[in-house]
Amino acid sequence: MLARLKMELNKIINHACDQVIFVDMGTDDESTPLNIEFIGLPYLKRTRITII
Repeated sequence: MLARLKMELNKIINHACDQVIFVDMGTDDESTPLNIEFIGLPYLKRTRITII
């Protein structure tokens, strides 16, 4: 079901300006890592600055 959703989203989003994020929270088991996937624009870490 998730694979079909991703396939359909790939057809309709604008890959140059849209970003879809899938976050798999895992199970209750603490050893399960957080899994994050992106469709469209990749994740870019932004730096926060303070201007006074």
